[in-house]
Amino acid sequence: MASFSIGSKGYICAGLDSVVRKDLWEYDPALDSWSQLADLPASERRNPVAFSLNGMGYVGTGHSGVYSSTGVILKDFWQYDPVLNAWTQKADYPGANGNGVYFGTAFSTDNYGYIACGKKGTSSYENDLWQYDDINDSWTQKANFPGGDRYNLMSFVINNIGYVGFGSDQDIFRKDLWAYDELTDSWTQKADCEGVARAAGGTFSLQDRGFICCGADGGFKEDLWEYDPFMDRWKIRAYFPTDGRRYGLSLSINNKGYFGAGKGSFGKKRSMYEYTPMTLFGWMMEELSLESILKPEIVIYPNPSIDKININWNKEASVNRIVLSDIKGETKKDEYVSGESLILNVSNYSAGIYFVSLIGESNDILSTEKIVIQ
Repeated sequence: MASFSIGSKGYICAGLDSVVRKDLWEYDPALDSWSQLADLPASERRNPVAFSLNGMGYVGTGHSGVYSSTGVILKDFWQYDPVLNAWTQKADYPGANGNGVYFGTAFSTDNYGYIACGKKGTSSYENDLWQYDDINDSWTQKANFPGGDRYNLMSFVINNIGYVGFGSDQDIFRKDLWAYDELTDSWTQKADCEGVARAAGGTFSLQDRGFICCGADGGFKEDLWEYDPFMDRWKIRAYFPTDGRRYGLSLSINNKGYFGAGKGSFGKKRSMYEYTPMTLFGWMMEELSLESILKPEIVIYPNPSIDKININWNKEASVNRIVLSDIKGETKKDEYVSGESLILNVSNYSAGIYFVSLIGESNDILSTEKIVIQ
């Protein structure tokens, strides 16, 4: 499905459940309610792209069939006016040699909208980037995405810089991140995410930070990662409250993130969840190396280990649970704790890299540390 936000409302359009859809729904976070609006006046579609620009929503591209063999790849592009509740067709997307794409990614700055990469046929993918000018209703090709042909990517924008990465080139999942500067039409590689490689997750931007949520690498992920562009680093922030999913909606409204719907391990989903980020003050404290105010002091030993690992933390931390996850983001152990220490038996786990997360009483991640089991 396509998702975008305008002002204090969120919107989702099209997508796939038992059939391919073209309906449009508006989400009001103040009322926690959904309202159906005017359908997209074009073909039903799955895996389209969307962004908002200058108070309007834009939806386009995608695939018209439940299966690739039963429909066509689309290149049409539409503008939605939330005041008039009306759609207007715009210039077709010219990427992929004018034949359309699906599984692409889209983002917008204050000035332009962008569509990057995507799938254009069986085992055929793109790495192109196209800029949309809403004033002139025109497209201009820009510097290709340097990560190579890719689909099911993830993207967000911080301070008018577009960040694009993750996704897959056929069966190889990625976790790289690239920054696009529209002023110089250039890309710069940034730090890889420390979590598992993935595709088709949710993204949103809050308080000059980018977030990726869930996604899949064959299995479904449940973690939420935050990217700090000033430090060029990633931090795990929380776990999705229910099972992981891909192809979900993702929205940023009133400095809160929303992720939901999509497909999980047990089929298609309808639920949606709201994420409240750490305050700006909290981020400032981290950047001033005052993390002990907000995060526990954690000591793990021995590390590496072959059988048992001791985990100790300061008593002010209010740790509620300890979660052990593997390099793929799959939870291996989730244990409630009391006091200020835990002895973790790891003798039954395969050798490799794992992550220990200390979870607070509000289900927030207080700290995550890497461990090695030999």
